[in-house]
Amino acid sequence: MINRDNMNGKEDKINKDDIAESKKQIRKHILKLRSAMDDKLRREYDEAIFERITALEEYGKTDIILTYASYNGEADTYRLIERALADGKKVGCPVSDVGSGVPLLDFYYILSQDDLTEGYKGIPEPDVNKCMKVHYDDISRALIIVPLVGYDDEGNRLGYGMGFYDRFLAGHEYPVAVGIAYSCQRCEKLPVDEYDVRLDIIITEGE
Repeated sequence: MINRDNMNGKEDKINKDDIAESKKQIRKHILKLRSAMDDKLRREYDEAIFERITALEEYGKTDIILTYASYNGEADTYRLIERALADGKKVGCPVSDVGSGVPLLDFYYILSQDDLTEGYKGIPEPDVNKCMKVHYDDISRALIIVPLVGYDDEGNRLGYGMGFYDRFLAGHEYPVAVGIAYSCQRCEKLPVDEYDVRLDIIITEGE
C-alpha cells in the first residue's frame, strides 16, 4: 500500500507511476507464461481447479454464481457454468461498459453458453437483448468468480489494468470473491495501490 503520510502530490504521482509500470511489466511476463502452457497440462489443471471450486462450502451454500466466461488462456470456467446450471443455480456473467469513460460491470443471467456473444475486446458476454440483469440484492448472496492475471499469497490480485472488477467489488456487498488461476501466475509480492481489492480465496490446480 502507498503510505500517504508526509507525502506531497509529486511524490504520490511518482509512486503511482512506479506501481503502474511495475504492474505492466509483471502482467506482460505472466501472460507470456500462461499462453505458453502445454495444452494437455492446461486441461489437467482446469480439471483440478474445477474440482476445487465445486468442493467449496461456499459453492454448496449459494444459489447464485457470478463468473466470467474464460477467454484467451484464462483458467476455464465453462465447465463450472454448466455444472452450476445443472445444479439448479442461477449463473450470471459480466458485461463491460466503458461508455461513460469509467470501466463498469453489470452481470446478466444466462441459461446456457448459447446466451453468450462476442463483447468488449472479443470477450464472451451475455446477450443483453435476451438475458435478465442480475439484481443488486442478488449480488449480496452470490459466489463471485474473478478473473486475474497474477496473484500473491496475501490475496492481492493483478488484473488486466482497466479496473473493472476492483470497482465492482468495492461497490457491492458480497459473501466471497474467488480468484482462479494457474500456479504459474503466482507472484512473490504484487505491487498494490489504494484501489486494489483483495480476494477472499484463490484457487489453483494445486491449492
